[in-house]
Amino acid sequence: MRRSCLWSWRRGGDRRAESVPGWLSWAPVGGAVRYRLHENGSLSHEGSETFREYVDKPPGTYTYVLTVCVLAFDIEACPLRPAAPPLTVTVAAG
Repeated sequence: MRRSCLWSWRRGGDRRAESVPGWLSWAPVGGAVRYRLHENGSLSHEGSETFREYVDKPPGTYTYVLTVCVLAFDIEACPLRPAAPPLTVTVAAG
């Protein structure tokens, strides 16, 4: 099972976004049935998609952590350990 994860903040390929909307995406993780994306410590997305679109994101610094849910013996397991190191994105004022 592949456990690595590649982050991508789509706004000119730079983590310093000059404006929003923007996309936060990650590479699929083998065996994943669901992803949980946490923004500054709070759950902001849960689902099978490998992206999150942001519209009207206020300026600020946001830290994202992704966890992955997998099936183990027909039971969904959602470990709390992140699938990748945290990603910090700064949204600058327009």
